Formats: sequence, structure tokens, C-alpha cells
Amino acid sequence: TLGALAFVVAFVLAGFTVTFGTRHIDSREHHTGLTIVVAFESAIKLAAFLVAGIFIVWGMFGGIGPLIEMVQSRSDVAPLIERSNGFATVFAMTLLSFLIILLLPRQFHMTMVENRDELDTKRAAWMFPAYLVLINLFVIPIALGSNLIFPPGMIDRDMAILELPLKAGDGMIALIVFLGGLSAATAMVIVECVALGTMISNDLVMPLLPTGRKLFRDRSGDLGSQILWIRRLGIIIILLLGFVYFRSTSDAALASIGLVSFAAISQD
Repeated sequence: TLGALAFVVAFVLAGFTVTFGTRHIDSREHHTGLTIVVAFESAIKLAAFLVAGIFIVWGMFGGIGPLIEMVQSRSDVAPLIERSNGFATVFAMTLLSFLIILLLPRQFHMTMVENRDELDTKRAAWMFPAYLVLINLFVIPIALGSNLIFPPGMIDRDMAILELPLKAGDGMIALIVFLGGLSAATAMVIVECVALGTMISNDLVMPLLPTGRKLFRDRSGDLGSQILWIRRLGIIIILLLGFVYFRSTSDAALASIGLVSFAAISQD
């Protein structure tokens, strides 16, 4: 069943994260393997999105011009082009996006903890904005295309990029999209758990050490191994809570969940 598969995925992610993310006690340790995985998944995600965008826009609709003409000819879809939430909403969303780039645990971990050299920061200063531009090139065309083909409520709009190739009967493009989404999700979860596991040990457990020496001291008197196990336990608990959330909630839109988390982080 879907629940059993989700539990297996959570178990595998926990094992991988514990193995590669909690080898040493020093939180400043650089996880070279983890960084390579994140870089690789970012490239796979971008390539998959661009391939899917090109296929949907030119393979299914014949290009941007024909797609816009189809949208304008449909009275139920054309108003979407001119619809706007107003300046206040756009400003708030932009501000939230700016803040989470700096404040999300995984963003902070990759930017600060895994940073080896000042040159990496200078390179990221232009590569990261360029990446954001490329990854968002086909968002609006794909959204318009999904509204042309699928009536409201027929599909989850978060899955439009996967549903459109399936509708066109191209299983290979759908597989590429699936692999891109899978790689992005797994890397995000792994980095997030490593960052949160370190935060749990440093901010929640370490302050208890002065008043709980007997509880946190092992037989050899070395606290290092226990701190590592606390991080590992924190990672496992985080993933189990994610599984419980998955099982206990309805199919809420991913975008809505993301906005709630962005707002919470920004206010913290």
C-alpha cells in the first residue's frame, strides 16, 4: 500500500541521513558526499524541469505563441492571464522568499556550514539567481497548459508537470519528471534532517548538560558519542513525524504547506 511504501522510504532516508550526516560530533564538519548529492540532484531537477517544459510548450502546444492564442480563445482560461493578487500580496510573497533563502535550516546549512571557501560564496552569488531564473522559466506556461487541458478540480495542480506528459502519452518524459521530483525531494529531506538534528542537539539537549550530567554522561565520561546518538535519534524522530503527518492529513496542496512553513520561519 501507499502507507507501507511511504514508511519504507522514510526508513531508507533515515538510514542514509544517519550514515552520511552524523559521522562526527563537530557540527562544522564538511559533508563532502552530502554536498555532492545536493549538487547532483539540483542538476537533475533543473534538467528534468527544462526537458518537461520544452516538451509541454513545443511538443504539446507548438510553442509559446500558439499556447497564448489557445488561452486567449478560451473564455474560462483567458482571465487567468490578467488575474493578479495585487501589489501587497506580491510584495509579501517576495519578502517571504527572500527571508527563507537565508533562514530555512537546509538553506543555512548549505550556505554556512558546508561553505569551504569564500570563492564559493562569490560563485553562488550569480549561479543561484541564474538557477532560480532557469527553474522558473516554464512555470507559467505549464500552469496555463494544465488549465487548458484539465478542468478545475480534475487534478492536483502541483502534479500538472507530471500529468501533462501522461495525458500526451509520453511515458519517457513522465519518467524524467518523476525522477527529477524524487531526487529533489530526497535531497531536501536529507539536508533538512541533518540541519534539524544538529539544532536539536545544540539548542535543546546541550543546555541540559550542566543540570543533567548523570543522564548524559556515558560510562567512559565522553559525551561526544551520546551527542551523536542524540542527533541520530532526532533525525529518526523527525522522519517518523513526517510519516505520521503524511498519514494523518488530507491531500493538502504542496504550495499551501510551503507558504505556511515560510511564514512560520520568517516570524521565528
